[in-house]
Amino acid sequence: AAGAVLESLSEKKTVLQKATKEIGAYYNDDYIKAFQQFNPDSKKILEFIPREMDGILLQDAFIAMNKNPIAQRYKLLSSDIVPTYSVFHEKYHPKILDFVEKHQYYDAMLINAESSVVVYSSLKEADFGLNVQKSELKNTALFKVYERAKNAKSGETVFEDFSFYAPSLGRPIGFFASPIFLDGRLISVL
Repeated sequence: AAGAVLESLSEKKTVLQKATKEIGAYYNDDYIKAFQQFNPDSKKILEFIPREMDGILLQDAFIAMNKNPIAQRYKLLSSDIVPTYSVFHEKYHPKILDFVEKHQYYDAMLINAESSVVVYSSLKEADFGLNVQKSELKNTALFKVYERAKNAKSGETVFEDFSFYAPSLGRPIGFFASPIFLDGRLISVL
């Protein structure tokens, strides 16, 4: 059994190394080119390369290995890289996309209140899979609106005014956020 655990850890390390390499290549090629169309000579997008396992795997699956162009990454429903996540993504992603399109929102994100990780994004931009408190996101309007929403009451919505947001290729983005409670306990922020 100990051999199986070591093999499993070795496999995880190999998968993580491969994913990290693929993400780095993607950011340093396709992503930086798209970012620099709006922000000439800036390399700020590189600051958002994930460093934690969840972010690395999610971004590898839905960003780096996504065959759709940047503006259409939302079309990918599942990935073999994150099979368990993909089960839920296949189920809920189309419904959330419909909501986003119906209300003409730019994106919809779900941030886990316990881990502070962006566990869902309909567009799959550079913020997807990142921890809003421990990554470069801590210096953005997303962090500010997340912190305010965590302290809001059920049914309340908070707003953070438009500002340039690097994960959205540096475009001006405004944020609305609302806390989500389950049995009176804050579980996430939408």
